[in-house]
Amino acid sequence: MSDRNQKLRPRLGVPLFDPEAFACWRLVERFPSQLRAVRLVEAKAAAPDERLDGHLHVVPTVVCCLAGASRVETARGVLDLGAGEAVVVAPGAWHRHAPLRGRSAIYAQGLIGRRSDVLLATAGRRWWLTVPEDPSRALLARALSDEAGGRRAAVAELVAEFAREPASALAMTPEQAAMARFLWSNVHRPVTAADVLRASGLGRAQAHATFVACFGEAPKQALTRSRLALADRLEAEGVQVHEVAARSGFVDRARLQRVRQRSRRRAGR
Repeated sequence: MSDRNQKLRPRLGVPLFDPEAFACWRLVERFPSQLRAVRLVEAKAAAPDERLDGHLHVVPTVVCCLAGASRVETARGVLDLGAGEAVVVAPGAWHRHAPLRGRSAIYAQGLIGRRSDVLLATAGRRWWLTVPEDPSRALLARALSDEAGGRRAAVAELVAEFAREPASALAMTPEQAAMARFLWSNVHRPVTAADVLRASGLGRAQAHATFVACFGEAPKQALTRSRLALADRLEAEGVQVHEVAARSGFVDRARLQRVRQRSRRRAGR
């Protein structure tokens, strides 16, 4: 087995030689030098819309088309990517990933808990991996740059960093995945930590322990931190203050201000 195959096996959890996994990995290695364009989907242009069965994140996410075509849908329309193109989805942007077809393949990266998660996918296969939070967090933040060249450089470095550093399979139980999906689909609504735990289908105590084991914090803390991060991004994009509160899961502007002040006091201890 070649050195390249030895490197691939622990990353993707594949047999000694899996042609499809190996081909996808080679696409990842080549992508930074073949990256042609990176577009940006901003939150202010992609507000949550119940007509679209989508979700949002409170951290930047990057989707790269490795081969074929990939489509990201928002309430404002569709964004089609060809091989060598990527999109940065800003925190708070409501979107949906259309199913892949034919020989298409994508690379997607974001943050989950205190890790960075990477999804490699073809029309028929998926490999979900995890890498350390740093430097991925800083590179994802840089990918939000308003300047196209800055976005392109950050995305190229992000993928290149993944290609050369160790990664491992992201272990997530069905119950943890259900809570993660609930968060991504509802953090902009005034849901509670109890709602998050119920999404697991487990008893409250077991669900709480399961959530903490995956995300490194309690669901109430995760909701508060996520909503404040979402509010910060919406404000940075120039969204009106009353809309910021409504789109980040707070009842009103006053509630947002109280939670923000309390969070700052705790951080200053």
